[in-house]
Amino acid sequence: MSELEQEARYALSVAADWAEEGLARVTESDIAVLAMSVLAARNPELYAVASTDDEVDDVEQVIAAAVWDVLEVQPDLRWYFEGVAGGSE
Repeated sequence: MSELEQEARYALSVAADWAEEGLARVTESDIAVLAMSVLAARNPELYAVASTDDEVDDVEQVIAAAVWDVLEVQPDLRWYFEGVAGGSE
């Protein structure tokens, strides 16, 4: 098991605990998004190599993939990354 996969599993367990305690919504997608945030917060070094918006998007896609791989599903998140790339326009 890779270190990133271990981190994703930990992040998912934290997110699931928060949902169980009523601190987050209980849907799979909400737990996954929360887990992505936990994973990113615990591993800021993942962003160290990112200097452009495209590189940040790449890091976020790696984080999302790690979480979804642990959940054993592959949702289509293009809408999210396209929205992030579009900014607030």
